[in-house]
Amino acid sequence: MAVGQDLLARGRTAVRWPFHRRPLPLAVIGAAGLCVAILAAVGLGSVTVAPGDTLAILAHRLFLLDLPRTWSPTAETIVWDLRLPRALEAAVVGLGLAVAGTTFQGLLRNPLADPYVLGTASGAALGAAIAVLLPVRVEILGFGLLQLLAFVGAIAAVTLVYRLSRVTGGSPLTSLLLTGYALGSLLAAALAMAMYLSGAALRQIFSYLLGSFDNASWSELGGALPIILIASSLILLRSRSLNGLLLGEDAAAHLGVDVRRERAILLGL
Repeated sequence: MAVGQDLLARGRTAVRWPFHRRPLPLAVIGAAGLCVAILAAVGLGSVTVAPGDTLAILAHRLFLLDLPRTWSPTAETIVWDLRLPRALEAAVVGLGLAVAGTTFQGLLRNPLADPYVLGTASGAALGAAIAVLLPVRVEILGFGLLQLLAFVGAIAAVTLVYRLSRVTGGSPLTSLLLTGYALGSLLAAALAMAMYLSGAALRQIFSYLLGSFDNASWSELGGALPIILIASSLILLRSRSLNGLLLGEDAAAHLGVDVRRERAILLGL
């Protein structure tokens, strides 16, 4: 019986594509698909720019190639100053969301986990709503008050959830989840109140909640790119700890993982 089960297990393993053992082909395919998507986003839009002109503009601006100017200044402005920053910023934000989602799912041991579970999204939305209501205009590293308060709201929500969920000897997963759901509901109620009081600013709050890259710019991209890349790299460096936490708190502790410390670091990142 044991031999039969062993052969069955080997057979299942043989027909399974070992994705985790072939990262290079997957990386190449993913990079190629991303490049195609970015080129499509840059070339397509309400104003038609010929594919040849799009590639020529990108080659001229990215690689400083001295090409014959077959395109108009308007086309260059549309491609370089409007569409390319939007496409690149969307790709960078997608990278950050993918890494953050994987981290949440690993920490909570739930493939359906998302930023709403720990109140992160609700905290960011409330911070953005407060920024819309305040008659103040601030800009730091290309980010306005809305982006800054949204970031502060998300960090404050995660920190508060983690602090409230701590009990003697550790921070159990169940306590973390329940605290996150409770605080998320409270923040959602506060957001609803802010939207009720916003008056004419309601449309701007809805615009933030729905998400948009219409106002993307090179300065905004330059501020977001280092932050997302550094945070994502630090999370990837702690992948072993995250894999240990996937096995459970007790198993991770037996493997030498400081559960409380690693969870706090990963939540902070």
